Amino acid sequence: MSRITWLADVLRDAGLRVVEVDGWKSRGVAGLTPIGVMEHHTAGAQGRPTPSLNICINGRAGLPGPLCNVYIGRDLVCYVVASGIANHAGVGGPYGRIPKDSGGRYTVGFEIEHAGTAAEAWPPALVDVAARATAAVAARIKAEAKYAGIAHKEWAPKRKIDPYGWNMAAFRNEVAGLRQGVKRFRTKARTTLVAIAAALGVTLASLTGLNPGIEPNEPIEPSVTITAPAEAPSRETPIVEPIAPPPPPAPPVPAPSTGGGVGWSAVTEGHQRQLNQLGYGLAVDGYKGPATTAAIRDVQSRCGITVDGHYGPITTRCVNNLIAGQRAGASTVVKYGDSGAKVVTLQHKLNRLGYGLAVDGHAGPRTIGAVYDVQVRCGLVRDRVAGPRTQACIENLTSHRVQTRELSVGSSGSDVRAVQAIVGAKVDGHFGWETYGKVLAYQRAHGLKRDGIVGPQTTRAFGWVWRG
Repeated sequence: MSRITWLADVLRDAGLRVVEVDGWKSRGVAGLTPIGVMEHHTAGAQGRPTPSLNICINGRAGLPGPLCNVYIGRDLVCYVVASGIANHAGVGGPYGRIPKDSGGRYTVGFEIEHAGTAAEAWPPALVDVAARATAAVAARIKAEAKYAGIAHKEWAPKRKIDPYGWNMAAFRNEVAGLRQGVKRFRTKARTTLVAIAAALGVTLASLTGLNPGIEPNEPIEPSVTITAPAEAPSRETPIVEPIAPPPPPAPPVPAPSTGGGVGWSAVTEGHQRQLNQLGYGLAVDGYKGPATTAAIRDVQSRCGITVDGHYGPITTRCVNNLIAGQRAGASTVVKYGDSGAKVVTLQHKLNRLGYGLAVDGHAGPRTIGAVYDVQVRCGLVRDRVAGPRTQACIENLTSHRVQTRELSVGSSGSDVRAVQAIVGAKVDGHFGWETYGKVLAYQRAHGLKRDGIVGPQTTRAFGWVWRG
């Protein structure tokens, strides 16, 4: 194996969002013969989705690029940078069968965007993407378990600390579980592994083995990801719900610009003026240079939409929602214990995403739990307060929900709950005969084919995006 030109396809097949950086198939020195995967953090600046991407592609003073094979941004996208040997490992080792100072030749290098200090908590969704990507590559190269997730700090313990704060034994255990075929659930209420095992009908031993560091009766807070064996049923219970598959792959886009404009445009001037209303301080010159592109990508990250740097219709809606939320200010902010019309409005919007809340005008634990879940999905600060950014994210999620499968009698999950909220059925996440009848009524009222199945036509009538 000289170049791993299969890398992007393997990551896509694992359900991850992938961007192929221009020229990646010929980038890096030929001769890569991987037997493992090495994990790094970038030590990049906080507050931006991909601040270290250009450095990972092109290198820096004294260290030529590429600096990794795969770069994983805070936007949860896997950017495929190089197919050959990358300058990511440096002096270190030996590590098992990997010879001294040869980490770049024998491992696929992952750079994960993170500050590398206690100032930034590791988002669970970001670690999850790293684990899934590692499992996919490790399976492709038939890596032994000990090589499926090597920390840079294990390769060079006297000079490196990355990935900061990771328990590598637990991470490799997670990767091993993914390679074996497991299911993942999110806790909905305070619970324990004992209770989850009973709810899912699996053995306690299988759960404890897949969730190292959690004792059987140790309290587990809501919104924690739990790994369960493959035989666990993919159904929602009062204490856990299955985690939906990752969003569909993002289309390939060119590597970010490194300078200069791309031609004057009055439309670009308008975009710059709108972005400046959100505090970006751009020069309104009509040229889409790197600063404008970075602002667009940041806005897209804030709204939880595809981060591609292009100012299209969905990004326009995102910017408008952010501006509207900013103007509304504190008058629409919802926090725990609030009540009134603004809470009713928020609950209706959350129910369009399938949360099944009682619309009672009171911001109790379930409403605030749904707010927290939205913040996780959008990569926002998880402060459990529905402020302007969170509400803009909710608006964008409800405006362009992506549906990837047909729903019919017997289906279950959060997408079924979203359908039930729209058609007026009981919101329980299970597509039964009552939901079937309500879907038929909706199809009749909207002049659609009456089959009781939520397929492409009905999905689009909801205003969702169909990618089945």
